[in-house]
Amino acid sequence: MKTKQFELTGKCNLKCRFCYNQMFMPQWGELPEEFVIEKAGKENIIFIGGGEPALYKRVYDLVEKLIESKNRVVLSTNGVVYREFPVSELFGLQISLPAINRDLYREITGFDFVERVKANILRYKEKHRTHINMPVYHENINEMPDIAQFCRQNELPLVVSQLMSVNALIPLESNIVKRKCIETALSTGADIRFTENRIMPYKMEEYFTPCCT
Repeated sequence: MKTKQFELTGKCNLKCRFCYNQMFMPQWGELPEEFVIEKAGKENIIFIGGGEPALYKRVYDLVEKLIESKNRVVLSTNGVVYREFPVSELFGLQISLPAINRDLYREITGFDFVERVKANILRYKEKHRTHINMPVYHENINEMPDIAQFCRQNELPLVVSQLMSVNALIPLESNIVKRKCIETALSTGADIRFTENRIMPYKMEEYFTPCCT
């Protein structure tokens, strides 16, 4: 079993300051569905990202075929667009939530979508295994308690991802983020996991983008 990452598309509906793909996405097209199916293989762990994979036209069909091949699929989305997905124990969603304060969310992402995202998170949770990913850096670390409270109230796991230096952002030291995670977990009772010194909150063995197929 291998862990594979597919960046489906260069399209995105946000302009997040911390996005590790921001400089590449304007040159990206889309990965062909057949290519993804072939490279994914069978009985692997498949992470789907972008850009924003919810903007990929045939994303439902793609996920369905990946699941039919007994792959475990995690789709990483910003939650702005709600899409239907196959209901399966082999499928889950990772939804990025860098801030829950409306003004800060708009400042970080460039758009005033936080209430829509919160509503979509709850819709997704009704059907699919869902967790929240909070990419953390100096600008939003103090949002952690409020995001954790939202997650606890809605029985959602929270993954806190310490960002590396991306787009000239200065990363926080891991001990600062760890301490904040511990304090927040104790004060809110939320289920919080921490990933250290990573662009993405998971490791991968194979990586595919629309510019490198």
